[in-house]
Amino acid sequence: MVAFNALFKRKKEPPQATGAARDRESEIRKKVVDDLRGREDSLHEREAAVAAREERLEKDRAELARRLQELAAGAALQKAEPSKEAPAKEAAPPAPQGRSIRELEQHMKRLEEELEKVRAVHRELTALEKKKAEYLDRLISFKTRGFSVAKLEAAMGRPPEEAEKAFRAFQKDVDALVALAARCDRVDPVFSREAGALKALCTRPEAIADVEKGIRELEARELAKRRLLLDRVGRWKSEGYVTVRFERLEGATLGDLEEAILRFDSDIGALRKLGGRLDSLGEARAAEAAPLRPMLADPDRLNDLERAVSGLEKGHPVDVKAAPANEAPAAAEEPPQTPAQLDPAEQEAKDIMAETEKLIAGLNSAGADPTSAENLLRMARSFARSKNFPKALEYAKKAHNSATTMKK
Repeated sequence: MVAFNALFKRKKEPPQATGAARDRESEIRKKVVDDLRGREDSLHEREAAVAAREERLEKDRAELARRLQELAAGAALQKAEPSKEAPAKEAAPPAPQGRSIRELEQHMKRLEEELEKVRAVHRELTALEKKKAEYLDRLISFKTRGFSVAKLEAAMGRPPEEAEKAFRAFQKDVDALVALAARCDRVDPVFSREAGALKALCTRPEAIADVEKGIRELEARELAKRRLLLDRVGRWKSEGYVTVRFERLEGATLGDLEEAILRFDSDIGALRKLGGRLDSLGEARAAEAAPLRPMLADPDRLNDLERAVSGLEKGHPVDVKAAPANEAPAAAEEPPQTPAQLDPAEQEAKDIMAETEKLIAGLNSAGADPTSAENLLRMARSFARSKNFPKALEYAKKAHNSATTMKK
């Protein structure tokens, strides 16, 4: 407008004013142009600032989308890596670019849900690993105790339910094997070799049936042999012999029972010989021999009867009271002898028996059960009465060792 006015005025001005007007017009034009250029520059600057802001916003959105994608990829990787048992899950979809904050929040929520599922799988796998560690400790414990754990090693890679079932079954087998091993220990020493071979199998669950069958056979053999020996004792009792000696051997091993039966049979043979000596005295002295006749049925009074018969044969009067049948006789006092008259084995046997008696008395005072030592000591005394001093010494030592062991 100013420029237009200037041009209009120029037409009415005289010619001399034309030069000054042109200068003023140029100045005005220059000012207008400069003003327009300044406005244009300002507009360009504003446009640049807006572009810069949009660029930063796009970068922020891209960075947010990238981070969300990384989070989704990490969650998907956790789901894919744990183990074969965990089913593979689809990775969360990448964050959409150029969406609103509301859409990004929804996307974040979906990611958190996926992450919680992954954490649940992780907790499950952690519990599984802990259970496997427990199984491994139990397996090592069984192996340390000497059991064959091949079944458990095969079960370690199975699902938890199957592994737990395998361990329960194995524990049941172990309990059965321990019970079978105890039965092997109770088998009589006569069958110690066979029982030892069976006990060696009591670490293998697959051998349970064979071990149980073998033990039943050994127990049956032991029972049959014990019955056979006791039947022999029963026959002697039915024949009128005093068998109290065997009542004191209740629970003895087959070996001790056999020794006692052999000794009893030997004593019966000696009693029969003494009966023959009494018969040889004839009818004239039958009345004198009559009080000794009941003693012919009591092997435990063999020494008393032998001394009485010897005295009767020498003309000495009989002064022996017969013990009632099947009752334990009182210990007969032996005539004093000087050490010079004793056999070395006899003297040693007597010394050991005396010491063993003291040990047994101490065991009784302490509340222990010295039955086994007492049985052996009775055997030693029986052999001593029959003048079998080497055998008496052997059993005296056994009795002493048994009493000493129990005292410890």
